[in-house]
Amino acid sequence: MKVRSIFVIGCLGVMLVCGDSAAKPPPPRPKITIYKAYAQKFPIPYGYGLRMEYFIDLKLQDAPWRKAESVTTQYSPDGRMWYTDETARSPSYRWDNIHGDIVCGPTTYNLRSGHTYTLRAILTWRDAGGGLHLTYSNLVRATVGDYANLCVEEAIAEKFKPVLHRHPDDLQPEGLVNVDNLRWASRKVYNIRGQQYSDSKITKYSDFHWRYSYYWDTWGYGQGSGYYRWDMDNNELYKEEVPGERPLYYHVYKNGPYYYVQYWYFMAMNDIRDQTNERTWHEGDFEHVSIEVEYVGDRFVPRRVNFYKHEGGRQFPVDECWWGSYASGHLMELPPQLGYDESHTHPHVWIARNSHASYNWGELLYEINVSGDVYTDDVDYDADPWTGHYNKTFFQYDYLVNMGEIKQSPDTDGDGYINAHGWEWFDHAYHEPAWHDLQWLPFRGRLGKFWCKKPDGTLVTWVLLFKSICTPSPRSPAWGNLDWMCFSDNIDCGGFGNRDRTAVDYKWRDPFTGEVVCNP
Repeated sequence: MKVRSIFVIGCLGVMLVCGDSAAKPPPPRPKITIYKAYAQKFPIPYGYGLRMEYFIDLKLQDAPWRKAESVTTQYSPDGRMWYTDETARSPSYRWDNIHGDIVCGPTTYNLRSGHTYTLRAILTWRDAGGGLHLTYSNLVRATVGDYANLCVEEAIAEKFKPVLHRHPDDLQPEGLVNVDNLRWASRKVYNIRGQQYSDSKITKYSDFHWRYSYYWDTWGYGQGSGYYRWDMDNNELYKEEVPGERPLYYHVYKNGPYYYVQYWYFMAMNDIRDQTNERTWHEGDFEHVSIEVEYVGDRFVPRRVNFYKHEGGRQFPVDECWWGSYASGHLMELPPQLGYDESHTHPHVWIARNSHASYNWGELLYEINVSGDVYTDDVDYDADPWTGHYNKTFFQYDYLVNMGEIKQSPDTDGDGYINAHGWEWFDHAYHEPAWHDLQWLPFRGRLGKFWCKKPDGTLVTWVLLFKSICTPSPRSPAWGNLDWMCFSDNIDCGGFGNRDRTAVDYKWRDPFTGEVVCNP
């Protein structure tokens, strides 16, 4: 019995060896593996959602003839019903964004905030004969984040968006300007010495950004001077945007226990030549109003409002401001009221004719004297807000644009220089968008052409050398105003700002009597 059993086992062993040599097993199948999935916030128009990251292994060491054709990504709310996010995605990608709902943006997509989804990826590949096959990935689960806290900025901006009263004789039409839609004379770019650059590669102001030399980095300071301005095309002056394309820009930041919201509006031309003794004008004008907000109980409540004009402004408590129920940019159904309540959350702002400075109703008027050229802001205070017979025209806007933040580029190698574009700079900034990528926001030059006069009457373009007798075009809000990320308090009788002027005399006048109330 022992001999016979040993012989059988031996025969079986021989038979197994013979079988292996006769039939080689097929190569292993390709694999697609999701190794990471997480919540993600995407810029407009995509919104909130998920991101998956995966790798593909075709097992080419065993089957070098295989070819990856595409990847299909899918998600499921319950693990049974599958929805395709993207079909026939290039296999060169190693990730995919599955876009969700924008809980505080302008568009709604398919994924819901705070919900968990199952994700998978499907690899389509070809064999040696060209036949198509499918390989499914592992299943992973990820939860769309609850982004309610990230919507604080949008909630504040929406609640307090202002009503902008327009002077009936303002040269600027009613529609606000979209800076991204302006046509700029792209080959008229000047440096600090008035030298014009002409570069065939420049097609838009955001393209004129950096160049490795001592000349430019328009989003910072390179290894030499960098100061530039862009001329607006003449047919863009006094422009208004078409309905549906008229933004009101805003910026929200937190400092201590308070939030601050700034509303910025851009007009294409600042032209006060008919209100002065000289040809005083410049292209473009950014202006803003800023509100200090406190979170009390379960709601945001305003505390103080800053009305800015030129390089200064005045501050008022909320009970001295005028508030309305609507902020549509059209005639109000109800007149504004003095003082704030939860039914009247939109501040009314009166804009000076052609200069676009912002005023509370009945506020003192700003007056400036530059080399004998006297200018006083012209604000339409003739109509009393409490009677309902107020200004009949308003600057109109269609939507709010969160301007995001300006960030500093890093010093990645620790040598004291900022690293950007593969080169090193003294200083360099970039825009971190909220929903819109505003390429002009980190630009540190001037947005538009402007007028200057030397003491002897000769017109010049060397604007920095004769600042006191120039009317310069604006910088972007992030660089052109000291109140970005800052809420100014009143200083002396004249309000805040205007402290850096030289050879300039400015006063504050009563708007009804013309009496000089404040002469700093």
